[in-house]
Amino acid sequence: MAKCPFAEQRPITGTSGSYTGGVFKIVHHTTEGGSAEGAFTAFKSNRSDPHFTVDASKIYQHIDTDTAARSLRNAEGGVQTNRDRALQIEVVGFAGKPKNKATLKNLARLCRWLEQIHDVPLVWPAGLPKPAKNGKDPGGHLRSTENWAKGGHFGHCHVPENTHWDPAYTKTEVEYLMAAKFDAAGKLTNAQDPAVVALENQPMAIDGDTTFEIMADHADVGEAPTRNVQPVNVALSEQPEPAARRPESGAGLCLSGGGYRAMLFHVGSLWRLYESGQLFGLQRISSVSGGSITSAVLALAWKHLPFDGARAPFEARVVGPIRELARRTLDAEAIIGGILLPGSIGDKVAAAYDKYLFHGETLQALPDTPRFVINATNVQSGVLWRFSKPYMGDYRVGRIENPDFSIARAVAASSAFPPVLSPLTIELHPAAFKPGSGDDMQRPPFTSDVVLADGGVYDNLGLETVWKRYETVLVSDAGAKIKPEEEPKHDWPRHAYRVLDLIDNQVRSLRKHALIASYQAKPDDAGKRLGTYWGIGTPYDHYSGRALTLSCKPARTQELAGIATRLKRLDEELQERLINWGYAVTDAALRTYVDPQLNKPNAFPYPDSGV
Repeated sequence: MAKCPFAEQRPITGTSGSYTGGVFKIVHHTTEGGSAEGAFTAFKSNRSDPHFTVDASKIYQHIDTDTAARSLRNAEGGVQTNRDRALQIEVVGFAGKPKNKATLKNLARLCRWLEQIHDVPLVWPAGLPKPAKNGKDPGGHLRSTENWAKGGHFGHCHVPENTHWDPAYTKTEVEYLMAAKFDAAGKLTNAQDPAVVALENQPMAIDGDTTFEIMADHADVGEAPTRNVQPVNVALSEQPEPAARRPESGAGLCLSGGGYRAMLFHVGSLWRLYESGQLFGLQRISSVSGGSITSAVLALAWKHLPFDGARAPFEARVVGPIRELARRTLDAEAIIGGILLPGSIGDKVAAAYDKYLFHGETLQALPDTPRFVINATNVQSGVLWRFSKPYMGDYRVGRIENPDFSIARAVAASSAFPPVLSPLTIELHPAAFKPGSGDDMQRPPFTSDVVLADGGVYDNLGLETVWKRYETVLVSDAGAKIKPEEEPKHDWPRHAYRVLDLIDNQVRSLRKHALIASYQAKPDDAGKRLGTYWGIGTPYDHYSGRALTLSCKPARTQELAGIATRLKRLDEELQERLINWGYAVTDAALRTYVDPQLNKPNAFPYPDSGV
C-alpha cells in the first residue's frame, strides 16, 4: 500500500488495474477548471481518476500508487500508458495561465514524496513542458516511446498517443518544482534558493487577461472511446460562449455590507464555513462595507488557520480582533475628529482600522489563494473599484498592478457609507497605472485623485466579482431591510436621505431576486449558478436542513436584523448573538442547498447567549 501520509484520501471510481511494466514516472496534468470539486465531478462522470489532485489548500489521493490510474488515453493496441507505472497528478488550474503558487508548493511537496517512495529521478526525459504561447498550445511537444521508457517527470504533453499540451509550466514554475525541499511537517526548508525566490516574482493571471485556450476534452476517460469524453470545466451548449466569458468551475463567497451588524454576522458565517471545511475550497472572497472588515481580518489570518477546523486558532486570529473592534465606537469619533482636526472622516476611520486590526499591512500581505477582493464604489467613474493583491482599480480608469496600498484604507473606502463617512479620496500617481488598462477615463484627475464611497452603493451584496467569474456563488447577506415610516420628513435633507434609502433597498432586492433566479435556472441556462444565499432576515424554519439543536426564534433573529448600520459599540451579549445567528443560518443554508451530508453542529459558538 502506497498512500501519501499528508494527502486526504478521496476515492472516486477506482483503479484501472495493475501495472503491466515500465519504470515509475510522474505525469503532470492540469484540470482545466478552477476547483478540485469540479474536477472530481468530471473524474466520476468519465471514470478518469488520477492518483492525485492538488489545489492551493490540499493534496487529494484517489488511487493507491501501487496500482494504475485512468487519466491518460490508451489507444487500442497501443502503448498502455496508464499501466506503465505512470504516477498521475492533476493540478487544479489551466494550461493557458500561470499556476497558483500555493498549489505549486503542495505539488512540489508531493513530488518529493513520490520520488522517494518510487525512486523517480529528478529529470524530464522528454524535455521541460513548453509554456503557453499567448494562452494557447505552443506546439512542438516530444511524445516518443523512447523517452517514455525512462523514469522521471513528464507533462501530459509528452505522453505517447495523447494530444494534450498541459501542464504548460513556465520555466520559473518548473525550476521551483524541481528545487523546493520540505521537512517532515511540510515546511519549506530552502526558501532562499534562487529558484524558490523566483516564483514569488512570477505575475499571477488576473481578471481581464487575454483570452486563453481551454482543452475542452481534457478529462480523458482512460481506455474509453473518444466519443465519451466530456469537458472538465463546463458542459458545452450548441452555441457556446467564448471560454473566457463562461463562469469557471469554482466557488466564491460574497460578504454584504451593514456596519458592525454585518461584521459580526459574517464572523458566524465564516466560523461555520471554516469548521465544516467549506472555507478552504473557495477561490474568491468578495466583500463590501462591514463585510470587508471581517474579510480583511480573515485574509491576514489565513496562513495561520489549520485545515482541521480547530476553534482556538480561528477564535484567536479572526474572532478576537473583530470583537475587540466591536467594543469601540468609530463613526461618531471619526465624525467629530474630521470636523475638529486635520484630515477627513474617512482618514480617521482608516487610522482606527489600522490601529486595532491591520497594523500597517498592505494589500501585498493578502494570500494569493483565495483571491480576496475588497470593493468600493468609484464616485467619479460610477463603477466598482476593486482592491486586491494583484491589482486595484476599475475598468474605466485602469488598474495599478501589485499595489503596495494600505489594507486599512482599502477597508475604510469599502465601508465609507454615505452621507457621513464618505467620500474617501486616495491620491495616486497617474504613471502608476498600467498603460492602456482603462477604457475611457485613464487620465487625471481620475488617475490622480480617486474619490471612493462604500462598496455597497454600487453592489451591497459584494456579488458582482464572484457572480461574473464562478459557477458556485455563496452569499452572506447582513443588509438591513428598510423600515416603514408613518410620518416621513418633509425637509429636503431628510426627505432626500429617505428617498436614497428607498432606491438602495430596491436595488438590493433586485440583485437578490436575480441571484435566487440564477440558482433556480435550468442547467442549460447561461445564467445558471450553484450555491446558496442566506440572510440576517431569513426565517430559520425556511431551511429543511436546519439544525433542530439550535433555537433561532423569529422574534430574536428579527431583532438582530434591525440593529442600526453603524460602527457603534455593541455589548458582549449582542455580539455573541449576531455571531451565533450567522453561524446557524449559514449551516442551515449549506446543509439544505450545498451539502446535506455536512455534520450537524451540536451547539452555537456561544451557547449561553443563543440568538
